[in-house]
Amino acid sequence: MNILKCKHKFKKVYKLNSVLSGLPKHLICSECFFFIGNMPINISRNQLKFFFKNDYGFFEKTDGFRFILLISKKFYLIDRKNKIFVLKNFKNPNYLEGYYCFDGELCFDFISQSYIYLIYDFLVFKNDWRISTWDLSSRMHFSTYFVKILNLNLKNIFFFNVKSIMKLFQLEIFFESLIENLYSSEKVYYSYLIFKIYCTKIDGVVFSSNNISYSTNRPLNNFKWKFGNLNTVDMKLNYCYTKTSKNLINYLLCKINKSNNMRIFKIKKKSFANIENNLNESIYEFIFDKQYVQWVYYKIRKDKFEPNSFRTLLDTLYTISSNVGLFEISNYLKKNTLKTMRGKVFKSNVFENYKSL
Repeated sequence: MNILKCKHKFKKVYKLNSVLSGLPKHLICSECFFFIGNMPINISRNQLKFFFKNDYGFFEKTDGFRFILLISKKFYLIDRKNKIFVLKNFKNPNYLEGYYCFDGELCFDFISQSYIYLIYDFLVFKNDWRISTWDLSSRMHFSTYFVKILNLNLKNIFFFNVKSIMKLFQLEIFFESLIENLYSSEKVYYSYLIFKIYCTKIDGVVFSSNNISYSTNRPLNNFKWKFGNLNTVDMKLNYCYTKTSKNLINYLLCKINKSNNMRIFKIKKKSFANIENNLNESIYEFIFDKQYVQWVYYKIRKDKFEPNSFRTLLDTLYTISSNVGLFEISNYLKKNTLKTMRGKVFKSNVFENYKSL
């Protein structure tokens, strides 16, 4: 990405360390510090019941790169491996004091034909973390107001935008509004609800509770749902020679601990005729094809350096086997919405009869 430039290793940016961790300078281990971003988990049938208990909403899951945005004297992006990048041509306006932290994704906008940063949560405002304890709608409303002022002061350089949180009853309408590429089956979402329009490629939706404060790493209250053909696993490709011939045998590897990988699947070399030559050093995303019962190459993940864990592989296979479809989710939401409405009508009738007595 030409807009990013590697600045320092994480352990060398002492001021950012102290802000993100709360620890004094030089006393933090970059290997122990985890990515503070919220990582949703795959949804299952048993988790649908949480939607009406905690007032859930949803927003589009963009097919982009996950980053934490940190604004201080400069604009920084922090990736999943805690590597810090500085944005070119972005200077902090004079009215901004302290640190500001957002959670979002860097994705390609088809309208402006450039990369934009889509925000879907607010963590820090002027060195104060208490904003992360607000409810989700308040955090998003404040993010919209803040980003609108920020874009006006960046000399017409549009880069930041905010995702819109939608209600659960809008889920079916949302999927009907998607634009689908009939050749590649890719879905495109066109947003016109916020102050600046954008159009990006999406691969699913994320369900988030409005009543719960922001949680780091892997909370159990945020869920993601992907289209049936986009439940993917990031695996490493390893190849070796056989003893009897000089042909290559390819293996897909998953991570089992910090330093070791496990061979999961054995595949044929001809399946990777169009992939780059540095097979041993790259992470690739694979889709499981139910019809042929095999993993199919989807794309290369240049933003990742390690494969998914074996636990993630099992969770993805469980999600594929459970096959929670869009019709099932929307049907469940309709039934529970009717139950809620009937309960409110019943309570109001009982209250009116009580007053008449």
